[in-house]
Amino acid sequence: MPRSIELRTTIAQHVPPVVADASQLQQVLVNLGTNAWHAIGDGAGHIDVELHHDTADDSAVLVVR
Repeated sequence: MPRSIELRTTIAQHVPPVVADASQLQQVLVNLGTNAWHAIGDGAGHIDVELHHDTADDSAVLVVR
């Protein structure tokens, strides 16, 4: 990723452990980040990756903006 793009991460407190294949999760995050980078284009920008806990059904929710 070029220096003109800032990657910002936020992990909410009290998020339970994620039960998933680490390499698959890493690949998803890399793909989402790459797609976001291409959408930004040649200019400066930022990519926000957030992890929040949804207490309605005890599932974790990953939000990528």
